[in-house]
Amino acid sequence: MAIGNKKKVIYYLTVLILVTFWLTIAFTKANFDRLGWYNFIVQSQSMEPVLPVGSLVLVKPQPNYFAGDVITFIPKDNPDKISRTHRIFKTIKWRGQTMFVTKGDANSTVDTQIISQDEIIGKVFYKIPYLGMFIYVSQTKIGSFFYIIIPVSLIIFIEIKNIVNSL
Repeated sequence: MAIGNKKKVIYYLTVLILVTFWLTIAFTKANFDRLGWYNFIVQSQSMEPVLPVGSLVLVKPQPNYFAGDVITFIPKDNPDKISRTHRIFKTIKWRGQTMFVTKGDANSTVDTQIISQDEIIGKVFYKIPYLGMFIYVSQTKIGSFFYIIIPVSLIIFIEIKNIVNSL
């Protein structure tokens, strides 16, 4: 590979890394609240193969939920307020209220907690497989180093070298 081609490859790879970084930041910092959307990163295998680990899911509240809907919810008795994304297995009536039995697609049994409407954040309406991994990594110190420091350093180095060569 010629030296000029190596420079181009390094340059375009650096630009690709920076663009990926800024897209992940856009998804984490974007003000989806005005639109009523929320984003979450799938962190377990319970919904595979539909939602692989590391997928970014966009969730929107709905007036009604039905069996078969994939929802994100936070159970009330969850002290850590960790969200889960599972499919509604069935709906039941309990004390005049509609409740939801959920199950991860990859799980063999239904979840032990029955979910009420007010525990549901929303229905998954869009998924981007594996993008969540980039978002998660970008929020770590190593990710910041990988996504910002290395590409910026490469671009500066290439530009300084170009300036020196043109003199």
